[in-house]
Amino acid sequence: MNHDYEKILVAYDGSSDSMKAIRQAESLAKAHNASLNVVYVHDQNTRPKSTMNSEPIFSHGASMMHNTTNYVPYVQFGDFNPTANKESIGSEAQKLLDEVATKVSDDIKEVNYETLVGDPAKTLVQYADDQKMDLIVIGNRGISGLRQLVMGSVSNKVANESNVPVLIAK
Repeated sequence: MNHDYEKILVAYDGSSDSMKAIRQAESLAKAHNASLNVVYVHDQNTRPKSTMNSEPIFSHGASMMHNTTNYVPYVQFGDFNPTANKESIGSEAQKLLDEVATKVSDDIKEVNYETLVGDPAKTLVQYADDQKMDLIVIGNRGISGLRQLVMGSVSNKVANESNVPVLIAK
């Protein structure tokens, strides 16, 4: 079966498996002359209860296209208050994306870096649909080991819920 990928989404959280996903996505992006969207999703459920409310949040996520900064709208549904700890989330995300940006090949047609806030699996699936991605590449395990044992892995949830093909890098 021949696939033609133009837009590839890769999830990155700083873990070794997410770095494997980056390498797989790079290889596919080069082979298909595709654009690559590297996305870090800050898990809203890791915030203290004092920052919660019950209203849907409409905000903006930071997006870095190579070395420029743009602001791309995103919608985050749930109980997260973006004004609480916004700077710490932004600096954590920026650090991770800056780190991976130095490791991504310059041979890729276009690379976009974005930060989103929400439930990682749901947010990745929704983003892939909204941005009309052709493929999602995600690591087998992320940085939340104990939570994964209790609640199931993000990669399994993405694979089960996505309308877009999913490649799980091991």
